[in-house]
Parts: sequence; structure tokens; C-alpha cells
Amino acid sequence: MNALTLLDRPTDQIRTARLSLRPIREDDAARVYELFGQWGVIRTLRSAPWPYRFSDAQQFCRERARHVEGGAITFAITHKGELIGVIDAVSNPAVQRGPGYTLGYWVGRPYWNKGFVSEAARAFIAHLFAATGTGTIYSGVFALNASSLRVQEKLGFARAEEEMLYSRPHDAELPFVNTMLTREAFEAAARRRQERDPLELQQSPLIPAKAGIQGPRLRPKNWVPASAGTSGTES
Repeated sequence: MNALTLLDRPTDQIRTARLSLRPIREDDAARVYELFGQWGVIRTLRSAPWPYRFSDAQQFCRERARHVEGGAITFAITHKGELIGVIDAVSNPAVQRGPGYTLGYWVGRPYWNKGFVSEAARAFIAHLFAATGTGTIYSGVFALNASSLRVQEKLGFARAEEEMLYSRPHDAELPFVNTMLTREAFEAAARRRQERDPLELQQSPLIPAKAGIQGPRLRPKNWVPASAGTSGTES
């Protein structure tokens, strides 16, 4: 099940069948460091420092927890009350191929191959489309991260151009696949899931605004260059 609920005003959370997405907090630093500071996670990313230090996690959580209009939207992915990853959306016209947001995400290795990335991303993207009015979301993966690319394609992302992109963890340029997702493609992917499984109609609806549900706007966080990128092995 991938039940989707709009951002709950009292708790400031997006809930799915198994997960709860909430704004990142400064006190998440220890858990972020524990899960994120591993080569298996960081090696697939663009701008994360390596070695990854606790001070890096503290800085990331402190900056992303601030409320700055027009800044990054950064949510902790939690399972049974415990942080298992992070998902964010950054509006960065300097690197994007058009207006909209750039999506990044990662989950810790103990939580790979459980469908958590797909479930979290589907809910986060639906709310992002509904709450911000954006028409396009951008992302991308290094070619070595084929599992993340499969996740994105299931969500409706299409491949755009491929290029050589600098990876800070590797300190080298690596093949990178740019992707993009339109509102229409996301809804089409949702309809295909519903056709395969009628229960999806209730559990994973189309973009809430299209279904006549009006949700609150996501509260943006402080903008810093996206360091999370995309990571996590998923099915």
C-alpha cells in the first residue's frame, strides 16, 4: 500500500501507509550522520563531502531546518518514528533546465529494497505538485545508480540528456543521466498503477489538487546547494 495524505497541518507531516515525512530538524544530525555517512550511500551522489563528518550532518540539518521563503524543502523520511532517509526539493535556476524544482533523496542501507524510496517520493511529489503549482520536477542519477533510475521511471520521470558530471565523493567526472517529470506524466503513471491494482485508486491517488483536495503550501527551508542527490537501492 502507498496511501497518500496531504500535509497534516497540526503535525506538519505527510503520511503514507508505512511512512511519515516531516520537516528536517536540527536534532536529526546524529541519525543523518549514522545513515548517510557511509560510502555505499554517498558514492552515488554529486556534492556530498567525503569523508562525511558529524559536523557536516550538523550543518546540513541546521541550515535545512531554517524557514526561509523560497528556499529548499527538506523532509525526513521516517518509519515507525525513526528517521531512515531524507527527501528534498530545491529550486535552483542556475543548474535546472527550466522552472520548477530539483528532487533529491536517499535512504540508509538497512532500508534498501523495501520500496521506501518509491513510497516516500510518490507522496512527496504529489504534494509538491499540489502545493506549489509547479509543472515540472527535475532530477537525475549517475549511471552507476541504475536502481534509482528505475524508481524514477516508475514514478513517470523521463530521461533527458546524458552528460559527464563532477562527483565530489569520487573527485572525478562520471556519466550522469538527467531526468524530468511533468505533472501530466506523474498522473499518467498513477493511472497505470491504478489499472494494475484497483486499490491504488484509494491508496495512491492522482495529484491531490486534481482530485479536488486543496492542501497547504509546503513550508520552504533554507536554500543551500542540494547535497543529498539520489541514492538507495529500490525495487
